[in-house]
Amino acid sequence: MRENPTKAEAILWNELKSRKLNEYKFRFQAPYDNFILDFLCSKYKLIIELDGKYHENFKMKDTERDNYFNSKGYRILRFKNDEVFNNIELVKKKIIKAIKQPHPNLPLSRGRKESPTR
Repeated sequence: MRENPTKAEAILWNELKSRKLNEYKFRFQAPYDNFILDFLCSKYKLIIELDGKYHENFKMKDTERDNYFNSKGYRILRFKNDEVFNNIELVKKKIIKAIKQPHPNLPLSRGRKESPTR
C-alpha cells in the first residue's frame, strides 16, 4: 500500500467514495490475500485496477493476477490512467455496466439477480 494515491487513483476514488456512484460501496487499496487491490466492490465481486506506465512491463503478472481473481469469482476492470484523466464519465459508465451485467463465472442461483440495481 502506498501512503499517497496516484493522480488517477485520487480522481477515480473521488468519484467512488462515500457511495457516490449509484450508491455502490467501494473500498480503496483493499487488501485481499497477498494483494492490494486498487478498488473493490465486494458485493458485486468487482475489482477495478488502474494501469499506468508501471504496468506496461508487468502484463504477464497482471494476467496471472486477473486469472487468480477470476477463479475466485471476481470480475476485473482495468483502465489506463489516461482513460481516467480524459474521460472519467465513460469510466464510470463502464463500471456501472459491469456491475449490472451478470457475472459470466457465477451461476445466478448464488443470489445474484439478473440486473442488480444496487
